[in-house]
Amino acid sequence: MERIMNNIPRRDEAVQSLLRPFLKRINDDEMKEKKREQSRTTAGKKRKKGEFNETYAAEKKMKTFALETSNNNQLPNKMASAFPPAFKKDVTGPRNGIMTIRDLKKGGELDDKGIQGKVVLKSPEIPYCNRQGKKNVMCHLALADETDCIKVTVYGNEKYKQLEEGCFYLLWGLILEESVVKVTNCSTIGQCGPLIVPPDLEEEATLLLALPTPPVSSIKEAKDCETDAFLAIEGTVTSDSGVCKVQLTGKKEMIERRMLKLKDETGCIDVCLWRNHAKNRVTVGDCVNISNVKVNKYFDTISLSSTGKTTVKKVAPAAQKMMFLTIQAILKSTKKQVTLMTRTSEGQQTFTATTACLMKFFNMSCDEGFKETLLSKIPTCVEAVVQGSKIISFKNKTA
Repeated sequence: MERIMNNIPRRDEAVQSLLRPFLKRINDDEMKEKKREQSRTTAGKKRKKGEFNETYAAEKKMKTFALETSNNNQLPNKMASAFPPAFKKDVTGPRNGIMTIRDLKKGGELDDKGIQGKVVLKSPEIPYCNRQGKKNVMCHLALADETDCIKVTVYGNEKYKQLEEGCFYLLWGLILEESVVKVTNCSTIGQCGPLIVPPDLEEEATLLLALPTPPVSSIKEAKDCETDAFLAIEGTVTSDSGVCKVQLTGKKEMIERRMLKLKDETGCIDVCLWRNHAKNRVTVGDCVNISNVKVNKYFDTISLSSTGKTTVKKVAPAAQKMMFLTIQAILKSTKKQVTLMTRTSEGQQTFTATTACLMKFFNMSCDEGFKETLLSKIPTCVEAVVQGSKIISFKNKTA
């Protein structure tokens, strides 16, 4: 602008006064821009200095933290409070929607909250019919966490298969009725991480599913009881029919059944085990305690039958003993085991022996003609070591 004003032929005041305001405006703008640049430069220097101070303070803080933790082997209270809540482990509480069993038993409302714990004990499946008459199964759980334990009733076959003893689960969508938690089809079950459950709480949890066991009756007393009476007996298994499937009158499904004969000092009696109880690992010669069985009478025949609350406990396993056997026939033969029909001093009995044991004793080879070769060697009298209904080994042949 100054160059243009100098080149104008007329430099008198009449012309120059009109151009001077434009020159002043340009100079003012340039001064404002210079001041703006200076302010930015000053602010940058201050910011860099502040960042340096903050970095130095953070490093000093971390060094102090490392020194304290190395000395005390724990997080200082001041530093721990500085951490955000996300870094703190909060297993239960209103924030995550999980209640402790103690709070639940004190009168807490489940609403949309869940509980978690260890399945200390799981009952066998219990058949039942729902309101629509449809057959289903249920079971009971003893659930425990760090604070307390509670009984849980689970409805539905799928839920029953999903739960295992000794595992930890988070349960949602529950119903609480009379201090019993109920798991229905609307409930959600998820496996969670382990919790620290005190041993005394685990023991207390097992008592939640314990049934009141009636006093043990002798077999003579059992035969004198009224029909449908519940009792417990104890005796030695003298015979075992094995598990077989039968169809009840008016039923389509096949049900497992097993007949045991028990003997004590007062007599002997037949015990019929149904469904899962029939699969119990009991052998001839075992001393067993069977509780919560029902008395059945059919004309002059008196027997006992298992119920949904029956428990079968092995008091003492069968002892090994030497016996003289007459092998008369083969009841069943597989690649690994043979069931033999024998005659003993106690009468007709069936025993099982491994294929390898029989091949070694009778000097037979393992080929397709094993059964035919064995049939050609019986009947024969042998001396054998037996345990229950199992032949452990053969000693020698007898005349």
